[in-house]
Amino acid sequence: MNAENKRMLQIIKELREEYGMIAIKAEFEAEGSRLDELIMLNQVVFCGNTKLNIKIGGCEAMRDIEQCKLLDASGIMAPMIETPFAMKKFKDAANKAYADHIENIEWIINAETVTCAQNFSDILNVAKGFLNTVVVGRSDLSASMGVSRDKIDGEAVFQQVLQLCEMAKKEGLVSSIGGGISIDTVPFLMKLGDSIDLFETRKVVLPRPDSEAKATRMISLALEFELSYLRNKHQFYHHMATEDLARMKALEERLKENGLKLR
Repeated sequence: MNAENKRMLQIIKELREEYGMIAIKAEFEAEGSRLDELIMLNQVVFCGNTKLNIKIGGCEAMRDIEQCKLLDASGIMAPMIETPFAMKKFKDAANKAYADHIENIEWIINAETVTCAQNFSDILNVAKGFLNTVVVGRSDLSASMGVSRDKIDGEAVFQQVLQLCEMAKKEGLVSSIGGGISIDTVPFLMKLGDSIDLFETRKVVLPRPDSEAKATRMISLALEFELSYLRNKHQFYHHMATEDLARMKALEERLKENGLKLR
């Protein structure tokens, strides 16, 4: 286990023991994780005695869901659920893949557009008896509202997030927020109060903080975890990209010695 993996484990330990961390995240969607990356991450998750949540590439991305099964994911999230039909497609795909043990997985959706907000009541009706958690994705939600990224912590986004979270809670679902989470988000989180149960950065799912100091520390550690993850990923692919350079150089020299012209 290299230095970055060890640091990730240290962070998991502190977040789990001190702050009740819920899970580590990965995604096939915007992050575009490859299977070898997820295998490496899953080793850290296993050693850290925590859970792995994976965001699939769409509401019925069956190949992604099958990969989640191979990785023994604890939670599976579908992005861009904007209509009751999309919710039904996710539900049907989950039933097809997991059949008789569907209840063993936490089923999660991203609510992240104005269209979703407009259809949210109908989406929740379709989701009854299946869905566990709603994560309001602030980045895409604010963009769909025509709000610039620097206003993501503003009142307009806050009111829309609050409405979606309260609707989810009313249906007995776990409510969470993500998207653009940084230290600047702390007042936004605290203002939401018990309208949320969780919040998440790109790589870590965390319980609602009960103080600004805790929120600040949790976010700092979560962002550091992501940095270590990316460093580890960079080192892995850099090694793969450069491991044959010496052999390539040797072959070029041999060809030159034989009077062959290289392209």
